[in-house]
Amino acid sequence: TVAGLMGLSVAAREHKYQLRAESLKLAAAQTLGYLELWHGTTLVRSCQVQTLLDHQALILNDYLKFAMVQEGNQAMLNLGRALAHSHNLGFFHGDLKGFHALVEPNSEGHEYTLKWLDLARVGFRLSRRQRIINLYQMLRFVVPEHGEARDGFMRAYCEASGWYADNPNKAMTLVGKFLEHKLKTHPNP
Repeated sequence: TVAGLMGLSVAAREHKYQLRAESLKLAAAQTLGYLELWHGTTLVRSCQVQTLLDHQALILNDYLKFAMVQEGNQAMLNLGRALAHSHNLGFFHGDLKGFHALVEPNSEGHEYTLKWLDLARVGFRLSRRQRIINLYQMLRFVVPEHGEARDGFMRAYCEASGWYADNPNKAMTLVGKFLEHKLKTHPNP
């Protein structure tokens, strides 16, 4: 309701952001529009209408389980490059979790592209803080909690993105401090 009074509903905002993600070839589905139910000047509810996902598409979490068995820590290098690809296009996902991304194989110099779901909280001009937030989210929610996997992910990300490419340890320190702070203030349940 408040979003409706202040401007765009969540569905309208997601529709707008999804169109932008589609233009970058980063959206997991296509948007067909959105619906809003109003009672006078009050927004009651809204929803976005999308195409169905490809039935063969793999959620990132599921793909990584398989890839870790097949490739070991090489899977984390590919993940680092895939996230760097999205970031190099300026894309930021405000709620980056392994179930908000699909894996789409490609041949553009990296193993796969991440196609994104739940686009209500995204941005298209990646700031330093947003980069750190996304890396923190990857380390907390997606990358396995062991040093080799984390180190490989960060090194591949830094190399592919150009962010601290000459000093990935510095990048890991920055993200690690943010991760430590978040774990203290928002512990896992």
